[in-house]
Amino acid sequence: MKGLPYSHLMERIDWDSAQKYITKKGQDKEEVVAARKEYPKHDKLGEIVITRRRDIREKLKDGDIDPRDIAALVKGQHQSILNLLNASLDVDRLDYLVRDSFNTGLPYGKVDLDYIVNNLELIDQEEETDQKEIVIRAKAKSSIEHMLMGRYFMFNTVYMHKTVFAFEEMIRRIIRRLWEKGEIYGSGQEIEQMASEDSKRFLDFHDGYLDQRIDKHADNKRDKKLAVLCTAIKLRQPPKLVYEVSELTLDGNNPSQEYTLLTTSFKDKVKELASETQIPEERWLFNDIKTPEFEKLHPFVSLAEAAAFKDSGEQQLRELVKVKKSSGKIERLLMDKSSILHYMSRLKPRLYRVYVTAINDAKANEITAKIQEWLQRG
Repeated sequence: MKGLPYSHLMERIDWDSAQKYITKKGQDKEEVVAARKEYPKHDKLGEIVITRRRDIREKLKDGDIDPRDIAALVKGQHQSILNLLNASLDVDRLDYLVRDSFNTGLPYGKVDLDYIVNNLELIDQEEETDQKEIVIRAKAKSSIEHMLMGRYFMFNTVYMHKTVFAFEEMIRRIIRRLWEKGEIYGSGQEIEQMASEDSKRFLDFHDGYLDQRIDKHADNKRDKKLAVLCTAIKLRQPPKLVYEVSELTLDGNNPSQEYTLLTTSFKDKVKELASETQIPEERWLFNDIKTPEFEKLHPFVSLAEAAAFKDSGEQQLRELVKVKKSSGKIERLLMDKSSILHYMSRLKPRLYRVYVTAINDAKANEITAKIQEWLQRG
């Protein structure tokens, strides 16, 4: 399915901060411009392409396929077809874990696919609907636990690797800067309209679209903030990780003082550090890496948090892995006290990282020492 350039990366941009910049830029103090709609998420974009583009609709209808059925299937909301793409146990996860494990040479995603598939059953949903749902037989519970644990380790080891995340964060900053300058499509409305048309504009909105702009602005003498980031991407020069806090707390306990100070005060501290080290602020990257949604990314989120999700929480609870015991009873895996995931789900992960671009090891060590000194002072 055609999505945005750089896939999910573009969906994880701090649009709120970007919107504040757009609101203030070129305006009087009291004047506010109309809010721009964020870029649509991939499933929404897929729905638009399938249901609104005339060429796609006609091809589907020629095959006696209702485009609305395909769109609902993509979003996991079809009334009579299984949710195979938006659940804790779905074909997407089973695919990318095995594929990424093979391509990276890491063992974490080596899922026992055959055994899992052979132990799936279709049952009627508990709600009064005609839709079926997938459950796993109890004897294959360990295979599912292995899959979810492996997924957690794949995220920690590969998807959230310090260098991978650094490059992604630089690209997010570049996209925001281009958006602020009006050099890429400016709003979600424009993207949705483009995706609805039969023209090539949307098809041309791909990785190469951003690559061209990154290449162009690497030599931008007027915007050093943008040029520094684009040059680092163009030359494949990752920024240095100068500080990181990674912690797990039990049952939603409060984070450490170190983590709290970074998340609440480091943004202001950067101004001082930039002056002391003579490294401009635009070369500092720092981020409170958000913990995943309830059972969307990995299982280690407190079960008690489910109550805070309201309607979305109900949807996510329906998407959790369900186990069919020998007695015929159906139980959510995370509620099973004989499962390690029941206990591991009590852990709350937190992660904060600070990077600086275009520095050597000696400078990185100097900055690390300054941050440590500041944190120790509290």
